[in-house]
Amino acid sequence: MDAGSFQFATADVSEPALFKLSEGVHPLSLGGQQLLFSARGEKLYELNATAALLASKLHEGNTLAALTATLARDGFDGEAADGAVLALLCQWSAQNIVHATLSSSVAPRCWEQSIHIAGVDAAIRYANAGQHKRISPIFAHLARPAGKPASRIEVVEADGLTFVSSNGGPASVIGASQAAPFIKGLLVEEVLAAAPPNIALHTACLGHRKRALLLSGPPGAGKTTLTVALSRSGFDYVSDDIALLGPDGRVQGVPLPPAVKEGAWPLLGRYCPDIAALPVHMRLDDVPVRYLGVTRPPQIAWMDAGWIVHLRRVAGARPELRKLDPVGALVQLMDEAHSSAGAATMEEMRALIALVERALCFDLIYSDLDAAIAALSVVRAED
Repeated sequence: MDAGSFQFATADVSEPALFKLSEGVHPLSLGGQQLLFSARGEKLYELNATAALLASKLHEGNTLAALTATLARDGFDGEAADGAVLALLCQWSAQNIVHATLSSSVAPRCWEQSIHIAGVDAAIRYANAGQHKRISPIFAHLARPAGKPASRIEVVEADGLTFVSSNGGPASVIGASQAAPFIKGLLVEEVLAAAPPNIALHTACLGHRKRALLLSGPPGAGKTTLTVALSRSGFDYVSDDIALLGPDGRVQGVPLPPAVKEGAWPLLGRYCPDIAALPVHMRLDDVPVRYLGVTRPPQIAWMDAGWIVHLRRVAGARPELRKLDPVGALVQLMDEAHSSAGAATMEEMRALIALVERALCFDLIYSDLDAAIAALSVVRAED
């Protein structure tokens, strides 16, 4: 599969990165205990002696070499100092406590991939061909000809670290295996920022006869696993995680690639025989995932919802598809909806009601994947 349009572009790997506490992060002390306060996250972090020492050096900004030397002077040997600094920088970067600034004095060539998703044009720029080969196939189904993207995501390697930044902003420090999940998260942020007046629903979405099947449920309910299996069983893949709800009550998926967690790899082997050969990527919470390629162009049109199914996975349970009261379906969707305004408006409530009114609503209690697919195939057949 074509990994998307690309061209030579530029990215910096020339000089050491400068690490610094993020804006709104401040060192504090209480009763001899060293702390960090994050105004943005509204959180307080207790620091041990090593973390407090590094935080003091990060207040004004410092390089990786200088941070490692600081720990070496404090009694760490070279390898231990490197490991402690790298671990803390990655952890604090994931918590938005630390960011990195990269020099732009020298600009070697890199690969660029142009994509379009849910109204957002973006370019992902890779520092080398290895990054491009590993990550770009994940977003290949979103490829579009190179143009003038509204958003740019830079993946850079320097000082033996991987950095990702968006639109020229501060760079986050991540492990190399975390780059793809991090990029996916940035694309979600771009889509949500561009979504108004649309609401974001935390639901999977499939298509059938130009209507949408929405799958909702709590984490661990199996939305992604069931979505992938259904997309290989006659439904059209739209999204495994997010759908946008328009003011008229119709939905549009955000067709990012499905990220399948480790426990589901054996379950999906029959539906996706190549899953065991795919690269393993690490989310920022250290959960390993594999990204399944989208084999057909995803449905991107706005659709009426034909079905809304709330998943309840119960160990050992026999599959049971129960009619769900529309009010119950509405309450569940509200729990999984994101409003850019921070609070639901009456217009958004009317859109949610319009969505539910047009759909058949169900609870699906299940344990076995194949049985769940069979149950939902009956719903489709009765359409």
